[in-house]
Amino acid sequence: METDALMERFIAREQGQKWTYSEHECFLCLTPLTERNRTREHVFPKWLLNRHGLWAESMTLMNGTTMQYRQLTIPCCRECNGQYLSIMEKEVATAFDGGYDEVKQLDRKTLFLWLAKLFYGLLIKERRTLLDRRDQNGNMIVGDDDLDRFAMHHLLMQAVRGGSTWSSARENPWSIFVFKCQTSEDVRLNFDYIDSFRIPFLAIRSGDVAVIAALQDWGHLENGIEVKHLAAAQQLALHPFQFKEAALVACYTLLVFFQDRRFVVAWADGQREIIPIPMPSPRVLEDAQLLHLAPELARHFNTPLEHITDGRKLITTLMEPDGTPWTLAWDGTDRFPTMTIHPVDALGEHPV
Repeated sequence: METDALMERFIAREQGQKWTYSEHECFLCLTPLTERNRTREHVFPKWLLNRHGLWAESMTLMNGTTMQYRQLTIPCCRECNGQYLSIMEKEVATAFDGGYDEVKQLDRKTLFLWLAKLFYGLLIKERRTLLDRRDQNGNMIVGDDDLDRFAMHHLLMQAVRGGSTWSSARENPWSIFVFKCQTSEDVRLNFDYIDSFRIPFLAIRSGDVAVIAALQDWGHLENGIEVKHLAAAQQLALHPFQFKEAALVACYTLLVFFQDRRFVVAWADGQREIIPIPMPSPRVLEDAQLLHLAPELARHFNTPLEHITDGRKLITTLMEPDGTPWTLAWDGTDRFPTMTIHPVDALGEHPV
């Protein structure tokens, strides 16, 4: 598809016009697909599936059904798949193979674009997956209107092809946090993935490294909001449950403060420049607001709600009541450590 045509579709989506997303166009550049240029792009790359033995494992989709990781593929043109995405994947794979220190040093723009592809790729896959697979004429898990909400995200992704830039020297589209993690001998347990359908957000854990990323907050979570849970997590080698808590707290903070950012988009000679309009500084997240997280923590921890909250206070696996980071040793299994972590008592202490 010509660059101007892609931009015209973005403008039309921003103006509320309806578009039908087709299986016969590249998810990234929207080029029409033919027998000659059609390929399938793995949402989770092959190197990641190999690293954690995930080919036959399943992921739970938004409708509660499961799909094997090897089936999570989306339509992609040969140029995007074999050139732009391939170069990016090799760079990211090399960093993750090197572990925490290498990922920490990985170019943030490259890491952002890789994470953006994961997030958007799953949306595209769910756009092409029936909500009820018994009803062949039914709705898809994700509708066209849902994808339209991520039109700016898709435009930012064009930077993979060199077709989009952002103008602010002080602001990038992302807030990205890289954490060190504990590992298990079972490589499958060294992987985890969390995202949000409401905002561009994801968290991924692979081996001894985890990444939590806001993909379109323009740096506010990283530079404008003080989140003590994330500050504590950065001083720890995270237990899997600590990773989950940090991810859920980060996501909830964004849901509280996320504002629909306004932009000026200039385009000429095949280039799109995205200029964010300044926004006011966010408020401070109150501890009491985190009580709303209790059901999600219980679900992700796979443990009863009473292990998470007493109705007045919420546990934290990340720090002591005074904010000191709390080291939680991992036994290498997926069991919730109920003998170690309980809801805080009336004195704000962690009973053991």
